Amino acid sequence: MLVQSRSEFQRAYDTLTHYRGTGFRVDTETNGLNMFKHDNPARMCSIQIGPIADTNLNYYFPFRHGEGENLSLELLNPLRHLLNNTLWLGHNLSFDIKILLQDGFAMPPRIRDSLIAAHTANENEKVTKHGKAYALKKLCAQYFGIESIGAQLTLKAELKARGLSTAEGGMENLWRLPASVVYQYGVDDLSLSQRLHENRLEVLRQWRTDSVYEELCDFQLALIRMEMRGIQLDKEEVQRQMDNIGPRMAALQAELAEMNGGINVNSPKQLTEWLKLPKTNKDFLMSVMEGEPRRDIRALLDYREVKKATSTYFDPFLELCDADGRIHTNYKVHGTITGRLSSSAPNMANCSRDSATRAYSLKRCFNASPGKFLFEADYASVEPRLGAFYSKDPGLVELFQKGLDIYRPTAERMFKVSQATDEQRTSAKSVVLGTAYGMGAWKLAVKLNLRHHQLPNGEYVYHYEPVWSMKDGELSEIACSAADPVYCSCEGRSYIRSYFDAVPDLQPFIKKVIGMAKRNDYMRYPLSGRTKRVEHYYNPQNHRQEDNAHKFYNFLLQGSAADIMRRAIVAIDKTIPADKAGMLLTVYDSLVCEVTAGPGAKEVCDELLRLMETTTRIDPVPLVADAKCRPSGGDMAKYVR
Repeated sequence: MLVQSRSEFQRAYDTLTHYRGTGFRVDTETNGLNMFKHDNPARMCSIQIGPIADTNLNYYFPFRHGEGENLSLELLNPLRHLLNNTLWLGHNLSFDIKILLQDGFAMPPRIRDSLIAAHTANENEKVTKHGKAYALKKLCAQYFGIESIGAQLTLKAELKARGLSTAEGGMENLWRLPASVVYQYGVDDLSLSQRLHENRLEVLRQWRTDSVYEELCDFQLALIRMEMRGIQLDKEEVQRQMDNIGPRMAALQAELAEMNGGINVNSPKQLTEWLKLPKTNKDFLMSVMEGEPRRDIRALLDYREVKKATSTYFDPFLELCDADGRIHTNYKVHGTITGRLSSSAPNMANCSRDSATRAYSLKRCFNASPGKFLFEADYASVEPRLGAFYSKDPGLVELFQKGLDIYRPTAERMFKVSQATDEQRTSAKSVVLGTAYGMGAWKLAVKLNLRHHQLPNGEYVYHYEPVWSMKDGELSEIACSAADPVYCSCEGRSYIRSYFDAVPDLQPFIKKVIGMAKRNDYMRYPLSGRTKRVEHYYNPQNHRQEDNAHKFYNFLLQGSAADIMRRAIVAIDKTIPADKAGMLLTVYDSLVCEVTAGPGAKEVCDELLRLMETTTRIDPVPLVADAKCRPSGGDMAKYVR
């Protein structure tokens, strides 16, 4: 029902009040997608509300439509009271909550989100012509038929007739239309979100993951509070680094033009011809440089690095910061297939890193608020610890229990030496982490620069031990040299074999994980009960086909690490008072907080670390979190408990 007068509003409000105990379906239409922009931030143009207990009641309250009648903004007050301290249900509620917070609404204490339910039920959804993988209309068209999204198709036709863009479903232009044109689309969203939620919840119950879904909804609320805080950007530092990068960029462009005659260095085709190499991605070029330092490749890599600093980091930081100079990223609970978070607008995945050549420092671009300091804690070697926990290899478990550097003893076992060199330790570390991340023998050979034996005249000496190679979807057994004439996958395989010999209980466990996943077409994360469907990663019709099955162990470790971090974030959100410390960012296994300086600050930091280490237990392997702290500017210093 479209509500456009005070009398209609009062009747709708009185009706909805009776349902406060059971909660509401909530949705919004907006005049943009970024509510934090310092110039022209997005705001709500309408609110749609319907009681969860009655799917036939759906109200559309217009407030900021560009055409037609709107309700007075003073009527937001009773809606704030109506929704306060109630359960909200919707699709991608994170967006709607943050939008409504801009207009003085309170955070709901509990939510149910059909997007999170859909991702928990199946993390392998694909993009279709009806939208992104987890878009409401796409999922409804997929599960309920095209007729379920008729209002969207009608609205898109109206937008096109008016010459308005329909990108992102036309979200940014809906406010330009009168409410009388948009309201059916809006109230349909309320009904569809509940219908989809009930459909996916039934799947979750069948898989016994409905409690996991509820945990993820709590996690989403903690992430919203994190996103709302944002992190303080040091604009002067950003500008200083950009000023330093400018001349460096110009010099590198001139150097490259001198060497290549002015080709387009952003064109892979032109680069492969100029460099006379089959590939020009960073990993491949770095591996070439390890064996044969080349000025042209070094200049290209440096150019890419400084170019990325401006286009990927500095420009977006300045464009997306709010009026107070804070950056608010958007975390996606549904962003990955393993359960790890992804972030966007801007992507903060690398915000804690410095460039490899020290051309810039992202760390120095962020400050603490006055009277506070930054505190960054991260799990130490969480994937190898999980490998020890799951495999129960006594040697690995003992190393972690004693708090030793696991890579040097592992190297000594791998290479059968009494004292491993730094180079051997580095190789062992690459094998340990590479195995955890699903790295194959050839990729390890490239990373460690393991080449076929080369004679003084430059010719390679090949051996013909067969390896599996995947090409055009077909798996075949070929000679190692045919797989790659430079890098020796057999040598890479020998390193992996030596690692498994050094840690004898690990390989049988990995084979067990792969075997169970293949038999069941899914794997279950023991720490949380989440499931991961693997049918897209293995072809059971071909018993010789390994395909991407080696990734299953990586899925287990990364997904378990994500479960550990998720539970720690929820525990910190519920335990640490906001005036003592607030979480700002999480990047994989690390967590950045802003802690109030003064008496009691050390106790707060110690409690943050305690919660990270004890909220989830992986006995007999200890979870360990290390930390650094920094007030503003300068470098992070190691935190000592």
